[in-house]
Amino acid sequence: MNCSEFRDLIFSFLDGELSLFEKEQFEQHLSQCDDCKLELEAYKKLIEEIQKLPMEELPIGYCKKLHKGLEKAVDDKHRIVRNRFIKYISIAATCILVVTGVYFASNGMNGNMNGDYDKSLDMGNRADDSNYGEMYDNANKETEQMVAESPQDIDANYSNDEDKQLSMTNSIQNQENRTLKIIKSCNIETTTLEYKSFLNSLLDLTRKSDGYIEYNRTYTIQIIDDKEYKGGNVKVRVPEEHFYNVINFIKSESDVTNEVVNENDVTKHYYDIDNIVKNLKIQEDRLRELYSKATNVTEILQLENEIRRIRTEIDSYSITLSDIDDRVSMSTIELNIIEVEGKSIDISSSKSVWQKSKEGIIKTINNIVKLLQNFVIYLITYLPYIIVIAILVIVLTLITKRKTKK
Repeated sequence: MNCSEFRDLIFSFLDGELSLFEKEQFEQHLSQCDDCKLELEAYKKLIEEIQKLPMEELPIGYCKKLHKGLEKAVDDKHRIVRNRFIKYISIAATCILVVTGVYFASNGMNGNMNGDYDKSLDMGNRADDSNYGEMYDNANKETEQMVAESPQDIDANYSNDEDKQLSMTNSIQNQENRTLKIIKSCNIETTTLEYKSFLNSLLDLTRKSDGYIEYNRTYTIQIIDDKEYKGGNVKVRVPEEHFYNVINFIKSESDVTNEVVNENDVTKHYYDIDNIVKNLKIQEDRLRELYSKATNVTEILQLENEIRRIRTEIDSYSITLSDIDDRVSMSTIELNIIEVEGKSIDISSSKSVWQKSKEGIIKTINNIVKLLQNFVIYLITYLPYIIVIAILVIVLTLITKRKTKK
């Protein structure tokens, strides 16, 4: 270690923040360099003299004025940032709405409204697994840095209890009796001869299993001999213990053409978040304890900001845990149901060419009419998206024109 590196570590050494290896290197250099030793002694004397200085009394109303000044500074900063990026936020919102509208419209035209919420969230969960340790370390570092910037008496109180906090955290993690967290979901495509009867039976079984219908959409596929053939998309939520009972019922009462069953293990993901929440609560309790001992305005403001930040993180993680618990306890089954013709509806092969041609023309006309009907239905269904997108385009156009004129 040279003298330059020694000077960079002086304050960390005085605050007791050096690692064991750094401390040994620091002390070894200190024993060999008289200049650095004199500089360290000078810093120690300077700190001792500063600590002996009497506390100045604040003028009346200083705290309120300081608090208002800080709030005004934060508001001004937010206003500048908001004005700077409002154009880009508007463009981003328009793009998101356009993509969302096209996505749902395309799925609706194909008769398949199956959502990808569980899959996208699960992929996000896997991507976030590697970041929980980093988030936890950052939270601890920010708290320790905030307390280190406070006066020496509070820093001493915190460092005395730091080992207790870490031991409590390790004890909680080691004694945790983890329960498996499995999110079950299924996507089924099936056909049936009687759509209405099959759907009613499925809904009755769902309710008897203490489940509920999250989504139910029915539409007409085609009309043959004055009979309407239906199709539909259904999304049901049932308790985890009834998940396979409902799937077996669907297989027994209809002809399943495609089936995808997912069992996503989120146990590690869940308890990683749970441990973060527990450690954040420990930090919050310690900061509230320090807050009760605060003696000046600087300490109070710093501790208030840190407590508010930690409480926000706790609430956010708690919502995530609640969502996982709900998806684990209530499994999801999504169905795409199509009603098909029975054998009694088959057309006889003894018809003449003219009759077959006539029927073909009629079927083509019916298909065109059906396509126009579906287009009108989808247009009305997604009219709110179209209105919102149109409003945003008009607003962006007016903003662009106004800036161009300026």
